[in-house]
Amino acid sequence: MWGANPRRTSYHPGQGPVDSIGMLWSSEIHPGDIARGVSVENGRIFYIEQGRCLRALDSDTGEEIWNFEFSFNLNESILASVPAVDSGSVYFGGEETVYSIESSSGEEEWQLDVGGGVIESSPVVMNNTVYIGSDNGLHAIDAESGEENWQFETGSRVATSPAISGETIYIGSDDTRLYAIDAGTGSQKWNVPTGAEVLSIAISSGSVYLINKNAEVWSINSMSGDIQWESELDEESGGSPLPVGLAIGNGHVYTGGWSQLFSLDAESGQTTWEYSESSKVYNPILVDGIVYFQTISEDGTEIQARNAYNGDEIWTHISERGDEIIGSPSISNETIYIPEGTEDGGRVLALTGEASTIEDTNTPIDTENTTAESNQLSSRTKDSSGIDINWNGVISQLGAIGAILVLALYTVFKNDRDD
Repeated sequence: MWGANPRRTSYHPGQGPVDSIGMLWSSEIHPGDIARGVSVENGRIFYIEQGRCLRALDSDTGEEIWNFEFSFNLNESILASVPAVDSGSVYFGGEETVYSIESSSGEEEWQLDVGGGVIESSPVVMNNTVYIGSDNGLHAIDAESGEENWQFETGSRVATSPAISGETIYIGSDDTRLYAIDAGTGSQKWNVPTGAEVLSIAISSGSVYLINKNAEVWSINSMSGDIQWESELDEESGGSPLPVGLAIGNGHVYTGGWSQLFSLDAESGQTTWEYSESSKVYNPILVDGIVYFQTISEDGTEIQARNAYNGDEIWTHISERGDEIIGSPSISNETIYIPEGTEDGGRVLALTGEASTIEDTNTPIDTENTTAESNQLSSRTKDSSGIDINWNGVISQLGAIGAILVLALYTVFKNDRDD
């Protein structure tokens, strides 16, 4: 799904390729069509060829399994919805229509007309409900029947992809506001004016992060709606019409613009490093201390892997065809899947290599990104008494003195059990 998880942090579990990078396979996209992003689930790749069809590919070989043709055509300048996969169904938005497709066969399960124009928002699925934005606001749809549960109207279209945490769903609108909405009832909890159209949002550690069309990154308290900080990126990135995304983890926020990739401290909004040797930077994703992103430089179209802590280059793959990359990559089983294309056609590319871990002991790991939701566990120890202790979490929450006290109590408790 877009953003890797319902909170849209673009944090992928597992490891990514760091050495001996090579192409596993490539699959051609019809001339004139592009793919904004891919979803990987149960050994299959799902993506939309803009204005043509939803495709399912084998993730190991790139061979087509099935395709579902649309009943409409999108304008070439409009980017399509990225599908979400949940409980054996694939959900995505088209022209005024939300679709549910059976993931194994490609057969249509239902479709719902929500009105308005082309749906650019990518859906998120939670508690048997599909949430997706449109020109008419936010829609909550029963995932099994396709019936609309409720609709929340905004002052303009919702092109951003909704993010959800707990019982609250968050959306950004072209009316320049960020909304917090009760996921069950559709009632508004709060809204905040952001000064420009919202391009992307993500949730982490009790904060909602957004980037707007003025190239400003905001941090907002997810409960109260209070603004915690605003950070204006370099003006060269301002007004970006690109599908700019956010990646959050390791205590940092990563985002791109016209020509730069930024790493911001998640607590303060201060820039910790930036990469600026390109003409365009697209959506970054984060995997185990590595940030992957697409860029266009003097050497051509590139996929880059950089150390997420300091920005150092790990590897760069240059597309031999020079296709312009406009989508968001995804990673699964140490393989990175990238949509790329031009008006003459494009492809989905699978790159793989040797995996490793990039660590920085001076930077705390974002524990919210290491929950069961992403199947990524922080460092733990288990002794003979069967007690599972997350010492990293204890130290980060209590500090060194508190950790010593906890260790002393634990030793007494363990000795009592052993006796």
